[in-house]
Amino acid sequence: MDDGTLTFASLLAMDKVIEIPIIQRDYVQGRKEVEEVRSQFLAAIYKALSKPVEDLVEPLDLDFVYGSLQGDEKETFWPLDGQQRLTTLFLLHWYLANRDGEIDAFRSMVLRNNRPRFTYQTRRSSGLFFNELAKMDVDLDEMQGSDQGSPVLSKVIKNSKWFFVSLGYDPTVQSALTMLNSIHKHFFQSRGFYQRLTGNDKPYITFQFLNLDEFGLSDDLYIKMNARGKPLSAFENFKAKFEQTVGILCKGQTMNLHGSSMPVKEYLSRKIDTEWADLFWGFCGADTEKNDDQQMQFFRSLIGVLIPISFGKDDIAKVRDVLSAIRDDRFEPSHFKYVELECFSQALILNIIALMNQLVSESGGFKKRLKDAAYYDEQAVFVIALEKLVTRGREPKGLTYQPAIQFFAWCLYLIHHKDACNSEALYQWIRLVHNLVANSRIDDVRTYTDTLFSLIDLVDEADDVLGYLSGVDEKFRLQGFYRPQIREERIKAQLILRSEDWRTLVYKAEQHPYFKGQIEFLLDFSGILDYFSEHGCCDWSDAEDVIYQELFLVYLDKSTAVFGRDGVRIPDDYLFERALLAKGDYLIKSGSNHSFLKNGHDRDISWKRLLRGSESQNDENKTSFKRKYVKSLLDDLNISDVKSSLVGIAANPDDIDEWRKMVVEYPEIVKCCEKTFVRRNMNDETIYLMKRSQTNGAHLELRSYHLYLSKLRHKPKRELYPFTYIQPHETYSVDDAPGIKLTGFRIEDIHFELIITYHNRGFRVTLATDIEEIPEQLLRHVDGFMDSKTLAGRVVIQLDTEQLEAKLEQLLEHLAEVATNPPSQGDA
Repeated sequence: MDDGTLTFASLLAMDKVIEIPIIQRDYVQGRKEVEEVRSQFLAAIYKALSKPVEDLVEPLDLDFVYGSLQGDEKETFWPLDGQQRLTTLFLLHWYLANRDGEIDAFRSMVLRNNRPRFTYQTRRSSGLFFNELAKMDVDLDEMQGSDQGSPVLSKVIKNSKWFFVSLGYDPTVQSALTMLNSIHKHFFQSRGFYQRLTGNDKPYITFQFLNLDEFGLSDDLYIKMNARGKPLSAFENFKAKFEQTVGILCKGQTMNLHGSSMPVKEYLSRKIDTEWADLFWGFCGADTEKNDDQQMQFFRSLIGVLIPISFGKDDIAKVRDVLSAIRDDRFEPSHFKYVELECFSQALILNIIALMNQLVSESGGFKKRLKDAAYYDEQAVFVIALEKLVTRGREPKGLTYQPAIQFFAWCLYLIHHKDACNSEALYQWIRLVHNLVANSRIDDVRTYTDTLFSLIDLVDEADDVLGYLSGVDEKFRLQGFYRPQIREERIKAQLILRSEDWRTLVYKAEQHPYFKGQIEFLLDFSGILDYFSEHGCCDWSDAEDVIYQELFLVYLDKSTAVFGRDGVRIPDDYLFERALLAKGDYLIKSGSNHSFLKNGHDRDISWKRLLRGSESQNDENKTSFKRKYVKSLLDDLNISDVKSSLVGIAANPDDIDEWRKMVVEYPEIVKCCEKTFVRRNMNDETIYLMKRSQTNGAHLELRSYHLYLSKLRHKPKRELYPFTYIQPHETYSVDDAPGIKLTGFRIEDIHFELIITYHNRGFRVTLATDIEEIPEQLLRHVDGFMDSKTLAGRVVIQLDTEQLEAKLEQLLEHLAEVATNPPSQGDA
């Protein structure tokens, strides 16, 4: 019995009996806990059988089925691996034969002397069920299509005369009935599928048959193998089926290997087991299981690279669908899944071969081409491409969008230049892509796909990408990438081509670990951006060039003195924030808040956001304008003593409004904004200092907190009498005003507190108690002292900012007298 690609019908046509031996386990594909897998499996079969024969590129292959032949005539096949799939195929053939009126043809195929040639030896009840089912026919038209799990078909079978109650307790029978219900749900509307399923001229559903007798395996070894349950690895299965696919899609094509011409399938088979295997082996630490996993994940990475290249922009919707599927964390790569997504094509296979050959060096290791890893670490990204992709959660792994696009660009160049790869041209190409990717917002499959096709459109210019960029105008676009970054790359291309000095300066600035290729702010501060915007080029005179270089270098050196790897180098007392605020209101809007900005690479509220400037003239933040405050600060900065220089800038602010002056004076104000946020109420100039991002989190108010810091926190206790404690009063709602709270004043059993809040461009002073109402005699004392009113049992006094300190002092003195000589009941 020969090995090879078979269908269920062609296996039976060899005059064999398929018998599930007693040592095998029960049929499980119908169990409830594998409902999703079962549904996906049947859906894939339905999709394959739905295709007209002229649209069938290759069959749906169900992996290896292998086992041994038993009996004197070697006429009984015992599957070692494949029992579950063979059982499902038997049930599907029976159902479709009934569906299409082909039950006689089915019986002639599966019955011999009125006994079925597919049976179970595991339990007598299992064998009886399959024996009787093979002879049974049903009128499916009398049944309606049912939702998954509906027992409509299984009920008909259970009502048959031959179905004994005891059969219902057999787990294999239970599973088979559940599978039949699912088949009924998926295939009830089908017509003509039985002929497609059993036809041999152009088979629809196949498996790879392997006869273990040819390897001289004994029955004892067969039993041991089955007991160990050690199947082929996922990659070994994938590789075998992929080679079959290559044989179909590249039929008739040849390639040369070591001077010999051979079919593409044989060429790939040899490469994948020799040179390519050696390449991957160098990254697995001699761990065979890890090696298989890495190769499986790398092929997934390759699909992500080669699908756009192989399909082209005409199929962009299809490309998006495929990329969305394979970039999902839940995707488990397999040949079956790739076939289901219709990934394979001749173009993709040839691109895989071309690219893999580019990756292997003459010595057998990984081949590097770039002179340094400043913009792209070839080997490091290759290792990332071997990892399982994880995009959800706090610790993403694998080729997330940014490294995936860079890997794509690198592979794209190698495929397009497989005969002659210019290392300098590749360096400039990958430098450009690094700058674009690192400084663009790419966080969904649509944008990601747009960037890939933009690079495909641009790759023909990759041999001289600097020359190309230097010649395009402002209409030039690269879909998916940040437009100001594209303009920046056009400017830098002209500078780099202008002189070696500019090349050195641009590289130095771009390679700053925080700027990461985005240095438009330096072009802005040095005047280059304005010149380019006016003239569309950088063709100034040589004398002007010296000036521009000097200015660029000055701002680069000062920026390097201020910004480190993660952002601002000087964290002490929020000195940089306060010095910059002394220059102007640089805060960036974020939702309902404004942010002092923070270190790191947050796309909305980091220092990178301010340095990046505006994408359009309609930017409500006016970020490009606010970026000028950084220039003003750098202009006054002495890099020999940055800290003292910032202290001086903060101490001598430019024309400054009241709220900024308060923040500049006290670092505690910035410190209490733990997430960097403030919220402004433009109606009454209230500014809330947020510990979180929402007002249902703790927050203070700027002017009352400044009052506390500047006038009250160090006040001697005797001057606060009759109160003993004073502290900022945080609140958790916009309906409850934050401010300053004084406590510790008590008359008999009544506790008093004084709350000072900013209100109506002045201050509201509220005297309250821990009971519902303030005693009447105390109210008269306060009324007699200053204008006040009672609101909800509280004494409320509204004071102007100018009179607050003096009036508050008088109020405390009066309350001290009350505390010393408390009113008696007789005063009422």
